[in-house]
Amino acid sequence: HIECSSDSTYFVTIEFTHQHTSDSFDLHLRSGVFGSFAYSDLPLTLELPVEPFSHQLIKVVDGDDPHCFKAIEFVVDCGEPNDCKILELEAFHIECSSDSTYFVTIDFFHQHTGDSFDLHLRSGVFGSFSYQDLPLTLELSIEPFDYQLIKVFDQDHHDCFKAVELVVDCHSSGISDNELKGIEVYPNPVSNLINIQTTSTGSYDYLIYDSQGRLMQSGRVSTDHSIKIGNWPTGPYFLHLRDGNGSQVHIIIKN
Repeated sequence: HIECSSDSTYFVTIEFTHQHTSDSFDLHLRSGVFGSFAYSDLPLTLELPVEPFSHQLIKVVDGDDPHCFKAIEFVVDCGEPNDCKILELEAFHIECSSDSTYFVTIDFFHQHTGDSFDLHLRSGVFGSFSYQDLPLTLELSIEPFDYQLIKVFDQDHHDCFKAVELVVDCHSSGISDNELKGIEVYPNPVSNLINIQTTSTGSYDYLIYDSQGRLMQSGRVSTDHSIKIGNWPTGPYFLHLRDGNGSQVHIIIKN
């Protein structure tokens, strides 16, 4: 619900579900902290300053746990509209080629674009390519358990873009070299709740990705914890658990 209210401000409404949180959350924009709000205020409508063709970032951080957060990026353009669209960006066929590189193929639909696009990774600009090159296979550097970001910008309309995040792990087929001990994840397949049971008194960061590498949920768990995924599409998901001593990956099937 993004609505331009004037030449200088616009309204946007945010909404999300939350579990095992405190009573309030901090809201960050790309420019910094915007304010603190109660979860009971949701859905929350904000009036923000207009920055034409700005890729605005909204990040929600739980008030008591900075490791419990979620972010979304979106385009705000209160000037003249354009019809450029980049749709259904996918990254697939991830194949490790050596200890230092891997291949990934990207493809997407596009409408009313220019002739070429710029491709960005999390580390910065990777290069420029013609839409005629699609599907495009890239050779990228390996960073173990790196949540790589691939973002495509149309060269003629920099407010016309799409991004996808993917998991790259070329050092294991499911469990890292530094395997975490005393963790049980069940049931699998799962229909509603993923249960994580630990024998240690410590806590772990968790991230769940879908088969296209999109981050679905993240947070922090300790001892016994349940994650609700009942409204997610069926298919495989990748549950990453990690602490200061190691990492572990579980393939979860949602039925």
